[in-house]
Amino acid sequence: MSDPAPEKLFSPALQPAVRERFLHADGDPFTGPRAYLENAGGGLTLKAVFAADQRVGALPDNAGRDNPASREVGRAIQAGRADVATFLGAPAGTILSEQSTTACAFRLLEAAALGRRGGNLVCSQLDHASFYDAAGILAARHGLERRVAPLNRATGALDPDAVAALVDADTAAVTVIHASNITGGRTDLAAVAARVRARAPQAMIIADGAQHAQHGLVDAAGCGVDAYVFSAYKIFSKPGFAFACLSERLAARPHAQLAGKAAADWDLGTRDPGGFAAFSAVVDYLCWLGAQTAAPAPADRRGLVAAAMHAIEAHEAALSRRLLHGADGLPGLLAHARVTLHGQRDHRAGREAVFAFSVAGAPTGRLVQEFGRRGVILHDRVSDAYSGHTLAALGVREVVRVSLAHYNTPAEVDAFLRALRDLLAPA
Repeated sequence: MSDPAPEKLFSPALQPAVRERFLHADGDPFTGPRAYLENAGGGLTLKAVFAADQRVGALPDNAGRDNPASREVGRAIQAGRADVATFLGAPAGTILSEQSTTACAFRLLEAAALGRRGGNLVCSQLDHASFYDAAGILAARHGLERRVAPLNRATGALDPDAVAALVDADTAAVTVIHASNITGGRTDLAAVAARVRARAPQAMIIADGAQHAQHGLVDAAGCGVDAYVFSAYKIFSKPGFAFACLSERLAARPHAQLAGKAAADWDLGTRDPGGFAAFSAVVDYLCWLGAQTAAPAPADRRGLVAAAMHAIEAHEAALSRRLLHGADGLPGLLAHARVTLHGQRDHRAGREAVFAFSVAGAPTGRLVQEFGRRGVILHDRVSDAYSGHTLAALGVREVVRVSLAHYNTPAEVDAFLRALRDLLAPA
């Protein structure tokens, strides 16, 4: 991994300008003012996303027709694909759009497994259910073995050697999560890819970036994976859209498609053109943010995105330090004897701004409700279809999750810390 940028909060002038670009940054339309600290479940939405979606979605034709409206629809779709490639750092390869990360997971693993006789698929305990379950279902369907790499309970992350130890000459695909939506543990994708390639060069490496995408720069080409997948709504856009970039060798694998389509064409039917325009609005926003935070500002779109993501990471690191260690007389999360943090205790090394914790003697559902009454929105992860396998690996049945984004402020972190202090105060 590259060395992280220095921790640095946004300036007092920039922070409100950032928040102004998001819907409901300061309050919920039903309950009023609150601190939104449930960003792992989906980021707040940019105002420009709805404008772009409405403008393109309202056009009176589909792409591929000989009229001005149709040509504008086609232009928006192609611009959206180009902006996905720019965001991912993927100048070559196929851009796939789907309804969700889960849909991408099933399609990509199906392509990797199709036609194999024997062999295995490798996933991990840290994987989101979209990949964990897809690996299990498709392994059973195609007569393959599913191998599951253990997470590191101490760090809440995935060790590259633990993944590599399970691959061999019969491995069809390896799924690897870039960052956990429970513990915040971040995986060194380049290290995983290098170790897997050394042992199993034929294996397709598919990265789940749904959680990481809003927290740090993605370099899909540089990290050596065959596919990088993320959900648009996790990075400030609309639900119902996920994107992936595919390497040439994965794109060329047999896959569901209409007869007569190019071999590397993965589109199935007509997608909502507004979703592509909406993601272009996200990249426009990141370019604006990059221009505010880099001096001199890069001249190209990818350079501006990189500058924005470095600034986001630095801001969130400063917020994470405050959350874990406290500030201005407020004790941090780690200062409370009844609190157990699941995963890396460092506020930055090997993690992102997503934290899972338990409070001795307090059910997580009640804690989430009590935080909500105090104007702080959190979420709990319980042993269900989404999180059960990861929580079991951590040795718990439920956790509270607090997750930060770059539009969050020190004051919102302090609101969380005050609520925690009050809830843990002796009766």
